[in-house]
Amino acid sequence: MEMITFSRIFFVSLLLLMTACSSSHDNHGRLTMADVWALALRSGEAQKPFNPRKDITRAMIDVSKTPLILIETLESDYIATIQKAPIPTLADVWITTKGRSITTQNGLLTATRGFNHDMMGANTKAASAALKKAPQLNRPIKYTRSYKYLVADNKDEIINLHCKLSFFGHETIILFQKRYKTRKYIEHCLNDYLEFENIFWLQRNNTIRKSHQWHSVNIGMILIERLI
Repeated sequence: MEMITFSRIFFVSLLLLMTACSSSHDNHGRLTMADVWALALRSGEAQKPFNPRKDITRAMIDVSKTPLILIETLESDYIATIQKAPIPTLADVWITTKGRSITTQNGLLTATRGFNHDMMGANTKAASAALKKAPQLNRPIKYTRSYKYLVADNKDEIINLHCKLSFFGHETIILFQKRYKTRKYIEHCLNDYLEFENIFWLQRNNTIRKSHQWHSVNIGMILIERLI
């Protein structure tokens, strides 16, 4: 079983993120790259009245070329826009100003740090392969999944599940005023005591543009939107 785990991201990574935020508006009054990321980083730990969905526009997003995602815990009020940390890793690490991070590989959630109940790692190899093969097979794909957590006395808890990925049609989604044509897939996972469904909206190039992904019993589902 291939289990992907990641160490805590050091605060120096955050300092690297902020180096781009030293300038202000240009002579014509347009938003510079620094302005956009200052706003994105400010929303990294959203506090009322600031709300990324209301205060960040598509024009701001389009100015930048740096990868940016929006995450939202669907069973609580946490919402944040997070940019990719500029550090070499085997997966994509997205980190907020207060050190919270989520890690994805090919768009699939593999780890979190800084949340109340972190996912230490997840085996996403079979799910990733299924998403790539699904358009050609035109039938549900079955496989196993596993999630790893740290529990009392620093012991590992590994949750194994049987999953089935099914195609649920074509759908056009809108993220910050931009339309994306996608294929919608639902991944149904269960074991003897747990059951949930992940939802993926894939573009033609297999980019997961939007997803609802299960994190844990404590946190529930996390919405992830790839903005850039």
